[in-house]
Amino acid sequence: MRITLPRILALLIQLCLAAPAAADDENFSGLYEGRIGDTPATLHLRVSGSIVSGRITRPGSAIVELNGTSAEGRIVGAATTGRGAGFFEAYREFGALVIVIRESGPVTGQTMEARAEFLPAGKSPTTEKAISETVQRDHGLVGTWVIRGPGRRGDMVLPVTTTMTLDADGTYSMTSDPPDEKTKGEWRSADALLEYRPTNGQAWSELGAYRLHGDKLIVVQPNNVAQVWTRGD
Repeated sequence: MRITLPRILALLIQLCLAAPAAADDENFSGLYEGRIGDTPATLHLRVSGSIVSGRITRPGSAIVELNGTSAEGRIVGAATTGRGAGFFEAYREFGALVIVIRESGPVTGQTMEARAEFLPAGKSPTTEKAISETVQRDHGLVGTWVIRGPGRRGDMVLPVTTTMTLDADGTYSMTSDPPDEKTKGEWRSADALLEYRPTNGQAWSELGAYRLHGDKLIVVQPNNVAQVWTRGD
């Protein structure tokens, strides 16, 4: 059989189509611990599809916001630090998650680079206590927030207004109308997560990952459903 150039090209196309699909990108979601210089730091990453968001927090320093995309086992995107905006990349190396942040220095044309390694955070009570003690509440969340949406009462679908008040002392109250329900407890914002613990409750629950945008509070719940709260009076 004579093998011609068109036939070779056709065979190559068939081989490409028959090749197995690439594996899904590695899931980087999770809570990590590491050090930046001599200071302990906490990294929290959330992944939705290829979209990645996260925060690096450490005592006495500005929060570093991370927003990027993941592909082929790496994350690249924008980093917002206390000094301004820059770029970052993240990848795994010898079991650790490496974060490299690059930003412009005070001298024109100068590039500053910071590199840190993080490991998955432990689940022991000691680790949880250390994390909670190093994270400050986001005072931008303090105030009253309102959201309106459909709710059910038996077989009826009714409009429901939910009001959430977050106080600076770490307490909260939440009311829904209808029905006329009210809960109280404690709140905290740890690593871009808004969490709450009802009065007499023992465990913290996750309301969701949050972001402030003007008078809007956007909360992505654990089931990936987004809520948009509006600042009230």
